Amino acid sequence: MSVSIVNVGMRENEKPLLEAANNASGYSVVHTVADPAEAGYWAGAHQPDITVVDVRWLNGRGIDFMRRFRTNRACADLPLLALVDEHDRNHRHQSLRAGANELISAPLDAYECQVRILNMLTVRAHRNL
Repeated sequence: MSVSIVNVGMRENEKPLLEAANNASGYSVVHTVADPAEAGYWAGAHQPDITVVDVRWLNGRGIDFMRRFRTNRACADLPLLALVDEHDRNHRHQSLRAGANELISAPLDAYECQVRILNMLTVRAHRNL
């Protein structure tokens, strides 16, 4: 399956887990970015199937990125998965308000990540029929 995923701001120690989950499903992370401006531009220009954002990125600037992402007409309907600390209710709620379609807890669990991404892709495929 050819699926494009952009990873925004994920911590170095969690990238291999995301990549392992993706490789097990037959798709891969095609682009990883650390700069918010580059991430928004890249997503708007390439229309990834899923964007994964680490909310903890740059002291919570992942939330700001998601808000700007959702106001970009090219990105408004793209699936957005937010990586949040398991016990941080504030970031979980802010992520949902900022436009996250789904949340996944850190530390990242490769199996859970694989299933959530697959579910998001399934919903997107049905919506595009």
